[in-house]
Amino acid sequence: MMQHFQAVTRNSEDRGTLRQLRKDGRLPCVLLHKGTSVNLHLDVKKFSMWVRDTTCSQLELSLDGADSITATVKEIQRHPVTNDIVHADLLRV
Repeated sequence: MMQHFQAVTRNSEDRGTLRQLRKDGRLPCVLLHKGTSVNLHLDVKKFSMWVRDTTCSQLELSLDGADSITATVKEIQRHPVTNDIVHADLLRV
């Protein structure tokens, strides 16, 4: 069964904004599709638990309350010391 996540688009890509998102418990992500990309953020706790507990790489995203989008995980970047997830790249299916 696919996990459903509420995603929110983000406009700013500067380092300070990304640090603040992480402090607020949000995970910066990029959704890739046919040469385009959408910057967004998810709940880091829910995403980390899903990565730890699942064997499926597909998930459903509700982007800004719109219809659900199916995506798969392309890459997950982790902090080298704490092993916390700091960024994820998602591919739209």
